[in-house]
Amino acid sequence: MTQSPWPMRVSDPDARSAFRRHVESGTTLVVPGASSALIARLIEEAGYPATYVTGAGIANTYLGMPDIGLLSLTELSAHVAAMRNVVDTPLIVDADTGFGDAVNTWHTVRVLERAGASAVQIEDQTFPKRCGHFAGKSTIPSEEMIEKVRAAVDARTDPNLLIVARTTMVSIAPVLLGSASASLRR
Repeated sequence: MTQSPWPMRVSDPDARSAFRRHVESGTTLVVPGASSALIARLIEEAGYPATYVTGAGIANTYLGMPDIGLLSLTELSAHVAAMRNVVDTPLIVDADTGFGDAVNTWHTVRVLERAGASAVQIEDQTFPKRCGHFAGKSTIPSEEMIEKVRAAVDARTDPNLLIVARTTMVSIAPVLLGSASASLRR
């Protein structure tokens, strides 16, 4: 049997735990974004501690479209699996809105964890979502986002899989907020 020049990478079982400890240490992490396995390899080879799997980058390079919610969970998880196949460093995955409500978010986290995510980021935008750089964004009610975060946490099979909750509120209502404290409460 001939060995492939591109062996399947299997992450150290303690990789998520080590990444969690690194994040919890409070040390600043510089994490470049990747839209493909090749870019993820280059990021790892350059010595960065992790890779951010960018939903906008994948939508732009794979679909040739803006980040407006067209990328499917299946397409995203295939990209994550391809990246995991070639890198050992942690993958922080942009899961947009979790692909729906709390039930969909639960499923999204399960799929991305199996694909090799070390962290899954969900956001509080309404559907159809808009890239953070675009006008016309709106957010779901706080209660709905809380349910999504709970579902994401419950979906993990590895307690070291990090769940990252991101809000768009600061960019759409700076006058209403007056400070970042309202956003932090979300």
